[in-house]
Amino acid sequence: MVADTAKIHHAGESEKWRVAHPRFELLSLPTYCPGANPIERAFGDGHDQCTRNHPRKRMWHLVPDVKRHLHVNGPGQVPRFL
Repeated sequence: MVADTAKIHHAGESEKWRVAHPRFELLSLPTYCPGANPIERAFGDGHDQCTRNHPRKRMWHLVPDVKRHLHVNGPGQVPRFL
């Protein structure tokens, strides 16, 4: 599991779950390092390709652009650095 430094990831219930599931290893990301966080890269890519400076006037006009982008450049296409 990859987690950022949010307190919830180190809360009592989270720690209990991790102890009960020893197959999982927690990989902590640096305090602020979006380049090392795959979900930040995925959201950033979608923002760069679809929602930044778009000409759409209504949200429902933008949704097909985002769906098309995700279909072509789905989660497996996001560069991974870990």
